[in-house]
Parts: sequence; structure tokens; C-alpha cells
Amino acid sequence: MKKTLFYAVMIAAICFASCNNDDIFIETNEVTTDPIALLEEVYSADQEVEMLRPFARALYNAMSESPILREILKTKALEQFNKEYDVLYQFIKDEPVENGLTVRQLLLTHFENEEMLADIERRRPTLTIFVPQLPEESFSAEIWNTAEEIPAVALHVTKHIHTPIFGDFGEYGDEFVVESGLVPAFPVVVLKNNARVVVAEGSRTRFAALDNPNCDFVFEFTHEYFDNSEKEVQVTTRQTVYTIDPKVKEAFEIYQDVDGWQRDYIYYGITPSSPNGPLSRSFQEHITSFRFSSKVEPKLMLEHLTKHGSGPTLITFGVGSNFHPWTTGHFAFLINTQIGATSQPLSERSAVFLAYPEDLFEVTYTVTRGPMGSFFYVAQVTGFKTMKLTTPLMTWNLAQYEPTMKIVIFKMNDQQTITSLTSYETEFAGNIGLDLAFGTDSKSGLKFGTSAKEKKTVTVQTVTSLTNQNLGDVLVDFGDKVVVSYQPQRSLLFGIGFIKENWQLRKYENNMYSITVEPVRVE
Repeated sequence: MKKTLFYAVMIAAICFASCNNDDIFIETNEVTTDPIALLEEVYSADQEVEMLRPFARALYNAMSESPILREILKTKALEQFNKEYDVLYQFIKDEPVENGLTVRQLLLTHFENEEMLADIERRRPTLTIFVPQLPEESFSAEIWNTAEEIPAVALHVTKHIHTPIFGDFGEYGDEFVVESGLVPAFPVVVLKNNARVVVAEGSRTRFAALDNPNCDFVFEFTHEYFDNSEKEVQVTTRQTVYTIDPKVKEAFEIYQDVDGWQRDYIYYGITPSSPNGPLSRSFQEHITSFRFSSKVEPKLMLEHLTKHGSGPTLITFGVGSNFHPWTTGHFAFLINTQIGATSQPLSERSAVFLAYPEDLFEVTYTVTRGPMGSFFYVAQVTGFKTMKLTTPLMTWNLAQYEPTMKIVIFKMNDQQTITSLTSYETEFAGNIGLDLAFGTDSKSGLKFGTSAKEKKTVTVQTVTSLTNQNLGDVLVDFGDKVVVSYQPQRSLLFGIGFIKENWQLRKYENNMYSITVEPVRVE
């Protein structure tokens, strides 16, 4: 039964690919690498993964026997407690399945002894079963047919470029490894550590999504952004739709041919003919797009992102980078905003956004026959995509903040951190103060006005990860143009001519990425 279902799913995947995507899927030559010969090499390189071999084998056998277990995994994955299709083993181990057993008791029937399972539970408290979204909607938590589909089990490896997969492969056995660039064209779940959850001190978690009375550990999120307790929170920012605010457009038109700052008008209503105005809190700075830099080849960028640990942050051209995006789901990016403030000390502001590889890269797929007669997708990364964001930063009140902010973006890995205080001297605008007529902070004069700038020493508290990958920083100044040009385009729709607006925002770019930053109306 297990073997029949497994191969039926593989055949269905290929039929789907060849019948419905002829322009995308092309069967290529077989992969000739001997997977069996690689097993010892993979586990020698990553002994932490080798420890999970019996769990992976037990999980596959347990799923083969228990439709209830498969349904539990699907249901819990769809909850996305951490904004990913992750299922913490600790949260399901006491769930009931068939024959009066729990998930743990069912797994235990496939272990040599209980101590082996107990040792894994102690050493891997955040052990997670991840349900990936495989290419071209071939498999995901949403479409998993738990009554018929028995997924294989893959191990996420961080110290080698091959992925072990467990299942029922007939005469070939129950385990083989594949090159990391191959993505299964059949159902599979992944065993991994959870990078968004850590074991916490204390007897009670701060997060409702992690409050589980049957759990042997107390967990905390590595960043509050990952708490998906509030279901109205958007899990991913893909397909975010926004338009440039009319006041931002007006600011461009006002200062198009006149020396001045567009943000003076956006935040203070200041124009050349009306140089004084109160602060408007209707706007906040937002990062509104993200794109990797054309200075880096797409393939090298993807390889760089899929490195793990505390290695060099610069892109290297050597062999051996880890390439497992399909076993980890979303990339998580941390945005740190550092800006001097009059209130001391100021912790840097942080925000997070999530992205699938397909959100950031142009990817095409072919299908190839892989080890054990199974089929795999081969991903070809050919370019970059611009991802639309609406990531809020702050209202740029010059009475509170200096005129220049530094934005640093990291690709998030695990969360070993250190905290430090940094002090430096900066200049604040001298033409800002409380105006009784307006009843709020106001600005007098264009730019810095006629008043002298005020020099102050500011202190910023910075939290630095020991393993996050630093993608570099950019500097954004209050006086920078938000809109740099307007180029209307004439188009035809059903034979009717119309004007399509084309507002070009200023881009802030380093050697790794470019972003746009603009004031967005929030009230």
C-alpha cells in the first residue's frame, strides 16, 4: 500500500507537469550521481542531522499507518502559528491517533527503544515538521490529500549540499540523498529545527500561539513579528497593492523646479510661499519595495542567502554553499533602522518581512529523473523580481529625530544575539519647536531655515545577531527627493487611449539590494 501510493503520486506529478505545462517542463537527462554512496559523507559532515535518521524513518512509517496523523500535520501546518507551514513536534506528540495511541506512542513503535526517542526530544526541543510548497502547485499544505497521499520525509541539512529523503522505495530501500538543487516532484515533508522559536526561561510563555500545556518546554518567538496569534495579520507581504499618496505627488510638483525638500511639504505643509507649518502625523516613512542588486548574479545571490551559520557575509565563488530553499519555506529579512533621537538612549527600530524565493527571483523549472527512479524539479534562477512592501518605519518628526537614518537589512538565521550601545555626534534641525498657535511641533523655514544646526551626542542601543547575514546598509536623508520624476505613458485599452501614471521613486542601493522609502498616509 505504501509503495503503491508513493509511486502513484510521483507518476501523477509528472503527468501534471507534462500535460499542463509543456512550455515550462522539459524532461532532461537522468542524474547519474550515486545517492547511496553519498549517505556516509552527508551524515559525517552533519552529525546533528544523522541523529534524526531514526525519527525521519519512524515518521514516514507512522504517516503510512495513520491517516489521522497525516490530517493532524495538515491541520496544524495550515494554522501557521509562526507564519510558516511549521508543526512543532512538541505540540502534537500527545495528540490521539488510531488504536488509542498518541502521536508519540505511534512513533515509538518504530524505534528500537524509548531512550532513543527521548534523547532526540531532549536534544532537539524545537524539532519541526514542515510542509513545503513545491513548484507549480504540485504539493502544499492547502492541497494535501491526506486520505491518499503519504509524503516522503526529508532532512534539512546545513553542513552539506545534499538532502536525505526517507520513504518506501521498493528494491532501493527506504533512504537516499539528492543534490540540493533538485526539488521533489512528489509529496514530501521536512524535518528541521525551528529558526523562529527558542526555548525560554521561566514557566510561562508571553505568546498565546506558544501556550501549550502538554509541551515539555516553554518557548518564545525569536521576534514578535512571528507571533501569528492574531489571524488578521498578513502572513506574507506578496501582492501588496499600494499607490503613491496625492500629497507626495503634490510635493514633487511644488519642488520640481524650486529648491526645497519634498518632505517639508508632506510633513509640515511648507511651500516656498508658506515657509512655516505644524507637524502632520498623518504620514509615516515606509519601505515600499525591495529588489536585489543587478551587481550580483541571481544564482550567486540565491546561494548566498541559503548559507547558514556564522560564515563570511560576502559572496564567495567556492563550492559547498548550502542550497535548500524548498526545505525551509519563506526567507525572513530583518530591517534595522538606526536614527539619532533627542530622547536617550534609543533602541534601534526593527521590522521583518517574509518572501518566498519566487517572490524575489525569476525561476523556471524543468523536470528530471533522479535517484531511485523518482522525478524532481530542477530550478533555474534567471533574474530578480521587485517585491512590493508596506513596512512602516516612523513619522519623521525633526523635533525628535535627526535628519538622516541608516537602514540595515539582514537575512535572518538563528537568533544568537549581543546587545551594545553606540554613541556618536550628530546634527539636529534648529528651526523646530513648539508653536502655541499650532499647538504642536512646527517648523520655521525651508530646509534648515536660518537657525544654526544643533550638535548633540546621541546613543543608540543595537541588538546584533551572531549568525544573521548582513546585506549591507543605505542612508536616507530627510532632504532626499521622494519622487525623482514623473513620466506619463500613453496606452490603448480596447482601442481607447488613456494616460498611465508612472511616478519614479528614489532608489537607495548598495552592492546587494535596492529599496524605495516614502511617506505613506496612515490616518
